[in-house]
Amino acid sequence: MDGVIARTPEEVKEILLIRRRIDGNGCWLWTGSTSHGYGYISFQGYPHRVHRLAAHLWLGFDLASKLCVLHKDDCNRRCFNPDHLRIGTQSENIGEWRARKLSG
Repeated sequence: MDGVIARTPEEVKEILLIRRRIDGNGCWLWTGSTSHGYGYISFQGYPHRVHRLAAHLWLGFDLASKLCVLHKDDCNRRCFNPDHLRIGTQSENIGEWRARKLSG
């Protein structure tokens, strides 16, 4: 987790914005620690995927929710641009993954 521990929403927002690289598609790519392609950061004592944390901070997503935070248009897993994220179900997430596998 890069040893970075964000304690407040304001601190984690600042860290996320500092640790991003914007690519040609407008993706905000996390430049810190990753696991399985997803960015990770510690927040309030727990590790969180960066895109879920971004959805929490910018879109009001409840981190305790069983819903998923999906990347629109299959953008990079490290992307946490709120405009590239949407809330969905696990079934939608699996369906989109299968569709990508079949088309790729």
